[in-house]
Amino acid sequence: MSKLNVEIVSLRRQVFSGQADSVSLPTVTGALGVLPGRAPVLALLGDGYVQVEGDKPYRVHVRGGFCSVDHDQVTVAADAVGEDEVGSLDVESIEVDTKVEHVALAALDGDDLD
Repeated sequence: MSKLNVEIVSLRRQVFSGQADSVSLPTVTGALGVLPGRAPVLALLGDGYVQVEGDKPYRVHVRGGFCSVDHDQVTVAADAVGEDEVGSLDVESIEVDTKVEHVALAALDGDDLD
């Protein structure tokens, strides 16, 4: 069986890069399951967990962003992430990512959100 190539990035860093048997993504319209050979899709991410299944399962909490699936390549560009490999969220990463979002939004709007 072929594998998916998976890349997960946030505004600050690359979060995950590797191969998987399947990926589950939280989109704004519901869960999206991806297996090798899936038709191309571009979707907006909601708030939830990206679940990567394979030799080494991986799970990361995301909030916002988008995902792209094309030719067994899954790319996730999340607005905010918090790793949850051992059952606890990386709250500091989420708080920093949220601050980066606020600064970026303030720059776009010309307002100070603090």
